[in-house]
Amino acid sequence: MAQAGEGPSARLDPWARDHLDELVAGEARAIELVAGDHLVHTDLHSLNILVGDVGARVVDWAWSRRGNPAVDTAFLIPRLIAAGHEPEAAERWAESVVCWQGTPAATRTAFAVAIWGIWQLLERDHPLPHRPALTAAARAWTLHRLDQRVYGPAEDGQG
Repeated sequence: MAQAGEGPSARLDPWARDHLDELVAGEARAIELVAGDHLVHTDLHSLNILVGDVGARVVDWAWSRRGNPAVDTAFLIPRLIAAGHEPEAAERWAESVVCWQGTPAATRTAFAVAIWGIWQLLERDHPLPHRPALTAAARAWTLHRLDQRVYGPAEDGQG
């Protein structure tokens, strides 16, 4: 039997541990909100967008699926934050994307929460060098969406 502080929640970011019910509810909402009939890539990043003389081409559709068209924009926001933009600036950029403009605030927040959860899981179960920065960026976006920016970076590196 695990001692107090040794269970799965002991490895969580302290803020996440204190707000676990709210985060679980947000992820549950996101599961319903990602549904849609649009083709979404779900893994847009600099290596999957090739820019040339004739414009940009999106490659590597391994994670593509049908979904809410705002999903790809939501996944780009933490990437912008990881690249050094503040959450507010990343969201301002997102407002230039037509499908994001009509996305309700609650949906945006649910997407932020779910993406943080996805990156935490991937960082823990399939660690790669780029994942801690994306987890931290997703955390920053989630805290921004939940207006909890008073909390600093995770002390234990768990983003």
